[in-house]
Amino acid sequence: MKQKLFIFILFFVLLGSACDQPSEDGGTAVSNPPLTNSEMVPNEGNGRMVSGATMSESMSDGGSQMSSVESEESSGGLLSILERTAVDSITIGDITVLNDDSRQAKEAVLIFANHDTIPNFLAGYPNWVAEVWDEGELVFGINLLDGETQEWLGWGQIDLSDESIVDLYVPMDLPPEQFQAGRDRVEAFIFEDAEILARLGDVSLWGYDTYYNKWDSTFETYFYKGIEELLVVTVIDEQNDELYINAIKDPSALTEAQTVNEAQDRAITIAYDAENVWDFIGEVDDWSTYVTPVEENQWLVEFVTTDARLFYALVDLSSEQIIESGS
Repeated sequence: MKQKLFIFILFFVLLGSACDQPSEDGGTAVSNPPLTNSEMVPNEGNGRMVSGATMSESMSDGGSQMSSVESEESSGGLLSILERTAVDSITIGDITVLNDDSRQAKEAVLIFANHDTIPNFLAGYPNWVAEVWDEGELVFGINLLDGETQEWLGWGQIDLSDESIVDLYVPMDLPPEQFQAGRDRVEAFIFEDAEILARLGDVSLWGYDTYYNKWDSTFETYFYKGIEELLVVTVIDEQNDELYINAIKDPSALTEAQTVNEAQDRAITIAYDAENVWDFIGEVDDWSTYVTPVEENQWLVEFVTTDARLFYALVDLSSEQIIESGS
């Protein structure tokens, strides 16, 4: 029994000695433990495999909205975008170009779609698509669209020669915190403006609401008191950290041009009811209307071709009647 125990102990001593033999480079040969998620090696051709924990840590670094881990060979620009795996980033496989399926078109869209907060914006349009046109010298124009409704989402111009964004415009609503901060600044600024206070008179009699116009990048404050209204348009100049009033107007009032256009449209509509008008214009394919004011509330509507007048009607808008008509 003792002999068997001695042989058993001797076997393990010899086995341990063999595991500790020096390697050829002078180090100690040891068995490698399994790789943890955060120690995964680069996956050839596809950038680096990143564990969920590593992604979360990179997101929290400096509050970045887009985190990525680039392969060591990448030096930034398009190469790093193509090779990275990132939270909320857009890959070339996500891109649908309606009118150009070339690699260059998709590369241009890729640079545009990964700019700043645009990936988060496009997340709200999961079926977004792009239209791309070649402007020459590796410059590409891009329209972003909602693939379902065809709503226009934004425009950009990308130079692939240096992978730069020449220009872009993507109207986006402000995040809630940014909108609240902007609205507070705007309203405080408005209530210190002498002209606005003079037009409002007793401020306590007015209600008001402030909205953000994403198309014009302005804040619009609507004041209301019964049937009276006042609109104040304010711009926040972030670059110079200042505010200024862009416009103060009655939102229900038509501009002079709008008033003229409305009157012309009404006059044409009435002129169509003139007796025998279709006898003169019905068989003619290429005719136009010219509308000119004659006197207050009276407009002359002429139906013409390029070389002749086919018919005319003198219309009174106050009575909505045709005073005179003929060819």
